[in-house]
Amino acid sequence: MTRSHDRHGVGQTARMSSPTLPRAARRIVAVLIGVASGVGPVVMAPISPVGVVHADDTIDGLYEATGPITAGGTLELQVTGRGGVPAAGVGAVALNVAATNVTASTYLTVWPTGTTRPTAANMNVSAGQTLSNMVIAKVGTGGKVSIFNYSGSVDVVIDVMGWYPTGGQYTGLTPARAADTRPGYPTVDGLHAGTGPLPSAGVLDVRVTGRGGVPASGVGAVAINVAVTNVTAPTFLTVWPSGEGRPTAANMNVSAGQTLSNMVIAKVGAGGRISIFNYSGGADVVVDVLGWFPTGGQYTGLSPARVADTRPGFTTVDAAFQGTGALGANGVLQLPVVGRGGVPVSGVGAVVLNVAMTNVTAGTFLTAWPTGESRPTAANMNVVAGQTLSNLVVAKVGAGGTVSLFNLAGSSDVVVDVMGWFPAGGQYVGLTPARLADTRGGATVDPAGNPCSQPGNMPGSVRVAPNAAAAQLINAYPWAGATVEGMVQLTRQVFTAMGPLPAAVVDPAQGWARLLANQQVQGGGLSKAWFIDTLTISYHESLHEMQGFSCLPTGPSSGFQIASSWWGIGPAQSTTYDDVRARVVALVPNAGSFCRSAALSTADVYLSPSDPAMSGQGLRSQLWEINAYVLESEMENALIASGIALDRNTGVQSAKLHQLARYLQAMRSLPGQWDTLRAAGVDVLVAQHWNLAVAQWRSGFSSGRDCWTIAFGPDAATIADFTGGQAGLTAPPMP
Repeated sequence: MTRSHDRHGVGQTARMSSPTLPRAARRIVAVLIGVASGVGPVVMAPISPVGVVHADDTIDGLYEATGPITAGGTLELQVTGRGGVPAAGVGAVALNVAATNVTASTYLTVWPTGTTRPTAANMNVSAGQTLSNMVIAKVGTGGKVSIFNYSGSVDVVIDVMGWYPTGGQYTGLTPARAADTRPGYPTVDGLHAGTGPLPSAGVLDVRVTGRGGVPASGVGAVAINVAVTNVTAPTFLTVWPSGEGRPTAANMNVSAGQTLSNMVIAKVGAGGRISIFNYSGGADVVVDVLGWFPTGGQYTGLSPARVADTRPGFTTVDAAFQGTGALGANGVLQLPVVGRGGVPVSGVGAVVLNVAMTNVTAGTFLTAWPTGESRPTAANMNVVAGQTLSNLVVAKVGAGGTVSLFNLAGSSDVVVDVMGWFPAGGQYVGLTPARLADTRGGATVDPAGNPCSQPGNMPGSVRVAPNAAAAQLINAYPWAGATVEGMVQLTRQVFTAMGPLPAAVVDPAQGWARLLANQQVQGGGLSKAWFIDTLTISYHESLHEMQGFSCLPTGPSSGFQIASSWWGIGPAQSTTYDDVRARVVALVPNAGSFCRSAALSTADVYLSPSDPAMSGQGLRSQLWEINAYVLESEMENALIASGIALDRNTGVQSAKLHQLARYLQAMRSLPGQWDTLRAAGVDVLVAQHWNLAVAQWRSGFSSGRDCWTIAFGPDAATIADFTGGQAGLTAPPMP
């Protein structure tokens, strides 16, 4: 991958090189045949926040424990039809995005799926930090938003707070850079670029109208993301409408050397501008515009006003809720927000707040939700002892015109500034926060690279369990808007549902991700049918990846483990190449037969002496294939039982049964080989595979007489002899 380097999340372009496909491709050939944030006007539907960095469950089980986003990786997140957001008619969503388990300094970018990733960032975070930021994201293709991670790996936790309708008064944009004071960094039109750091007590007036998709007139407020970097002294930033008096409020608090971001919904002032004040030291400022609200619309932006400050000696706009003392462990502050700071006494559905935590004594999180409702499993801010952080909160107003604030642990002072409000029954629908994604808890590989070392797995094996949950994920996917990235994410979810599976299986860098991409490049439709075909191949080949770690997968009908001592037994597969091809031709004389062609191609893939890396293997390869095909069969059975239609790979399945029979026949001529294998229990595993194959054929697996002849014809007698009758089901009737 090559990148244009960006130190602080200014944006970058990434080119991913396509890795060489592993054995999966060859199998297909064989089958061919923030700190403190300021808030300005927003029009959206409020939701109660769902999910915090302390809980791993999502509202519906999707996007749960999928594993961290890796360097250059993108998570495509379905936001419509979940957590109170309608399935259609949604133009933008309000999200709280938290980053945790960060391994390297990085930034996250959120943008509408299906559009080009912008040169913008929503969050900057360093290794070891846990940070949150509010994002109002335009919804893209298939009702999704995309989240990009620049460097290292990072777990993300995403809670939805509300939504805006398509064609409503909030217009979401693909993020565009409106200001960057750092030398050498561009903006969308060259304005406010490279102007130098903002000095102590300095003010930057940023023109926001007529730029980056924002109209030149009729704009009442803008949604922006403000980042600060190259900070030389502890400071805070205040954002307010140009031409008005600077308020006693802050949108961001930052220490020397930090790089932080926060979202701001800012009322637009004189000349279509907003003003940004820096309290002390020097600081570079980066501003990305995310969307806008019309003048006279349903969102009313205010000059920020302080409505709560628990610290002694600090004042609020009306002297209420000032100096009340720090919020203790499990403490709740019920804060009236109507009738204060410019917010009306009635008719208010949601308020935009900037919430800051300071004088923090222990690692904790803060949750805001409508008073009178149950506190959700969600968080608006995560902070550690000694930090001062802020975040934008769009909160649905609860009973008595109040919002509730909860602190988990230790004690913390809380400072709340109101930035604007939405009317009850308006276009913004506020929700009780709901968790849409939590990547934490996904499969990982230990430092030695052995997935069998994961907690809960038996030494040398890992249990997989195909089930109906996998089918439900497939049926719920919005196929009309299918994308390669979305199907890769779906594959991870399906594999995880059949787990626990190690990273060797759910890693999107494996061949199945490239198979999906190749299908799109070659003009194939990203359909449900193609996905299911690719899924079975992907699953099979990913199981081989596990086997490569000496980590043998087991399933409901295949709990037998292959002892490593068996791996050196038996001649190379290539010794049966000529025999297998000759037998296939003898069994099926018709050169135009699909099943004959599939069997010959499969022999070329697995047995040809021209590929000694494959054909030079002996019993191990045969057993690996049996193990993988048994598990693949079990997955197919689980999907079929849940109503998923499958086009099963009869040609390759019958070919592999035939290859096994001929290989066992060759081993029969070696003194003592069959007795050794039976003593080790290989006959049990062979019988399991055979019986599953028979059951599949009986349920309509067959595609014709020729495949039946290859799988269950005269050579099948060898299987019966080897298993000593354990292959108990009678062969299916000849078609």
